[in-house]
Amino acid sequence: MKLRKLLLVSSIFTLSLIGCSLGEKSFAGVCKRLDKVVAVHGSVRTEIATFMAITDEQISQKSQFAAGTNFERVGEEATNINWAIPINTYRANLNQPSADDVETTRSARDWLKIGNNLSNYQRYEEALSAYDKAIQIQPDYVEAWDSRGIVLGALKRYEDAVVSFDKAIQFRPDDAYAWNNRGNALSQLNRYEDAVASYDKAIQFKPDLAAAWNNRGAALRKLKRYEDAVASYDKAIQFKPDLAEAWLNRGNVLSQLKRYEEAVASFDQVILIKPDYAVAWYSRGNGLGELKRYEEALASYDKAIQFQPDLANAWYGRGVALGDLKRYEEAVASYDKAIQFQPDLANAWYGKGFVLGELKRYEDAVASFNKAIQFQPDHANAWFEQGVALGELKRYEDAVASFNKAIQFQPDLANAWYGRGTALGELKRYEDALASFDKAIQIKPDYAVAWYNRGIVLGELKRYEDALASYDKAIQIKPEDASAWYNRGIVLGELKRYEDALASYDKVIQFQPDLANAWYGRGVALGELKRYEDALASFDKTIQFQPDHANAWTSRGITLHLQGRNKEALESVEKALQINPNLQQAQELRKTILQQLGRSRQA
Repeated sequence: MKLRKLLLVSSIFTLSLIGCSLGEKSFAGVCKRLDKVVAVHGSVRTEIATFMAITDEQISQKSQFAAGTNFERVGEEATNINWAIPINTYRANLNQPSADDVETTRSARDWLKIGNNLSNYQRYEEALSAYDKAIQIQPDYVEAWDSRGIVLGALKRYEDAVVSFDKAIQFRPDDAYAWNNRGNALSQLNRYEDAVASYDKAIQFKPDLAAAWNNRGAALRKLKRYEDAVASYDKAIQFKPDLAEAWLNRGNVLSQLKRYEEAVASFDQVILIKPDYAVAWYSRGNGLGELKRYEEALASYDKAIQFQPDLANAWYGRGVALGDLKRYEEAVASYDKAIQFQPDLANAWYGKGFVLGELKRYEDAVASFNKAIQFQPDHANAWFEQGVALGELKRYEDAVASFNKAIQFQPDLANAWYGRGTALGELKRYEDALASFDKAIQIKPDYAVAWYNRGIVLGELKRYEDALASYDKAIQIKPEDASAWYNRGIVLGELKRYEDALASYDKVIQFQPDLANAWYGRGVALGELKRYEDALASFDKTIQFQPDHANAWTSRGITLHLQGRNKEALESVEKALQINPNLQQAQELRKTILQQLGRSRQA
């Protein structure tokens, strides 16, 4: 006879009482004496499963996967209670056949039940053996093949799982759940096209199978068929409006499509269904961040952390939002929390390095980028930002090496080519710098600052016409770029196109009225045009905005000298030399003026 029932016993009817009746001190001894006996305290699931398997008591389960692509079985949860075999029942069965004797009489259905019970308690290898016995007895047992595939999936033996699901489908071609499970196994093998085909079959036989629609969306997302994925998630939601995972997945795909408003709305739906879903709050924060709603994003990350304090990605996202709000010290603290919970989270180290750079803590930034690279050697942006920090430290050779690594891992990273060009320019390797800026522009033709810096190195190479063309491109892309207008004025001066240079400086002043150097350049151009009074007025404006501008005092002196106003000229030159005693042009002009003033006195 089989023992069919577990009874909940009171504190008086304890496990030790049963043990004493056999003269045993523990129930390990009881189990040893009688194969059919199992007793456990609490929710020690493996022991419960052993008892269930021996006694053929089945825990209810479903073969359908839950939403998502993980292999799992839905079963009744063991509660934290005492389980025991009543003494009278035990005594009545003392002389019954052993489990080994009973095993030979089990049916395929019995083995399926045993396998399901073992699977529910994650004893997958034993469950697999039970399913194999069921199939040995009944080779066309669809449920056994399907359950076997689920267990193989749990063991990460996905190829074998596919074979098992294929057998289930062979014997029952319209089994939607087997097709769905097969798709999940194929997805785990990165065979996404085949997985989609499998989900399509599941949907063909059961059009309202929400899990299949959801899983299909996940596979389509992996194939970068984002619009199709959204449509698939919409179908999952149509058939099961409270399927939180489908809403979450839908939001993530909409984010990839840059449809952030819709994505946030999708995440809001997840939260309505499951308010404590930390990952949904985190994803919502990401969407709000993309919409530049940083305060709301921060609040969303805080909710994620409230429900799951060790969610490293939420701390990371929070750091990003704080950085966008220019709350850099708080951002560093947030990244540190992310790193505390996930020390190998490369993006957290990267984000920390970035905000340390904003705080001008460049040495610390370099160290942080090094950690990011340690955990993700192909993190192109970390290499790039490390190069920027090294440049700020004037370690230009190291910066070039860092930019080279960024380019190695992401050849189309325009910023890295630009940064490389800047560092090479600082090293006076102008031809190499020019080639780097050309690559940046090739990748990103509207890269205004790259056109601007290209103009600078062309100027250093005295290729003024080419430099002018480069500044013109920068201005075409960004008409209010005062720096480009200013440098354009310089090269026009080198080309002796003083009227055009004057017009360029006037544009600079329009956008940045207090830029002393623009007033100075304007004065020089006016001087070349022999418009001395206007030139003097320009130099005076230069000095107004930058009183220690030695060159402006010198040029003012030259202009006054050209007008025969030597006493005023001498005062200007003396002021220039007071600021910079080594200014050769001022020294020579002072000597000339003094000579002329001396001759004048003699006359």
